[in-house]
Amino acid sequence: MDFFTIIFFVIKTTTSQILNYIDEENTETVGGLVQGSVKLRCRGATTFDPFTHSVYWYDTVYNTDENPILIFSSINNTDFNPNPNHPKSAHYLIDFSDFSLTISSLDLDNDPGCYFCVVELDGNVTFRQSYDLTIFGPPECKGEFEVTENVTVELTCLANHSGKLLPKLRWFKEENIMKGRSSVEVRRTTEVVSFTASSNDNQVKHICQMTYGNGLVEECEGIMKVQFFVRDLTIEPNKRTFFVKEEIKCSARGNPPPKVYFGTASVLAVKGITKSKSLQIQSSWADQVRKENEIKDNLDKVTDQTYLVLTAIIVGASVLLVLIFVCVVVKKRQKRKLNRTAHMRKEPVRV
Repeated sequence: MDFFTIIFFVIKTTTSQILNYIDEENTETVGGLVQGSVKLRCRGATTFDPFTHSVYWYDTVYNTDENPILIFSSINNTDFNPNPNHPKSAHYLIDFSDFSLTISSLDLDNDPGCYFCVVELDGNVTFRQSYDLTIFGPPECKGEFEVTENVTVELTCLANHSGKLLPKLRWFKEENIMKGRSSVEVRRTTEVVSFTASSNDNQVKHICQMTYGNGLVEECEGIMKVQFFVRDLTIEPNKRTFFVKEEIKCSARGNPPPKVYFGTASVLAVKGITKSKSLQIQSSWADQVRKENEIKDNLDKVTDQTYLVLTAIIVGASVLLVLIFVCVVVKKRQKRKLNRTAHMRKEPVRV
């Protein structure tokens, strides 16, 4: 039987007796993330002379009976003995400067539980530092992030965990906290938010924040993509009468981005212009502007028409000029007729 086996046997058989002589004890609850690591400090080890004291690390996680399993032992700072038979010995690392224990590759199913170090002097445990470790899975954001306007959206954030601690989940719309519904099941916590999607939610980031352990934070997020009808048709400059060669611009808002057309009332001659189009007004221009987009779920197209009245003004002016001309011509003819009648009255009557 080698030296380590003897030491391990002695420690295992006397653990329950040794732990009855604790002068000082400290217990903490800590949290770690799946596939991450956590560092546990043996706080009492640095306050004693390592050449006169011995330090041991145990856990009750991988035990098959009621006795703790030895992870590491340091006897009078001369023998440093990690337990090679421990099921997770490859993922344990001891820092000999302060006897802290780092556990890596954390596992949700196997690693939660109690870990503790003891400092011993002359067979009596003078200090014990215990940790109750909870393992958390990263938060998951679920729900429909691509929707149509006015649809009720439900987003769910869930986090798996194993141990005594529970995570705190919160939803944020950008930086604003959202009111949600929390529920806790065995090894799982969820936070649900519901809202009616609007055009203002398009391209807005929704974040679920998980706070766990000693104030540690993990997040997941999704960006809303909201499809909405065309709206906010704008013509610049904002007026109804335009001069020849004056430039106008038309734009509209929608998702998918709308197409904006200029063309005659009967046939739209210019098509396929996305978002905006500008042109210069020509004389007698009486065309229209049209906006439209198509939403994936085959909702009807939306059309808005704006008519320009320049031609009406020109036609009205032309009619007025014609009326004036007609009046002048009629007046001249009446004057000539009166002059002819007066001349005929002045001539003598011949017998």
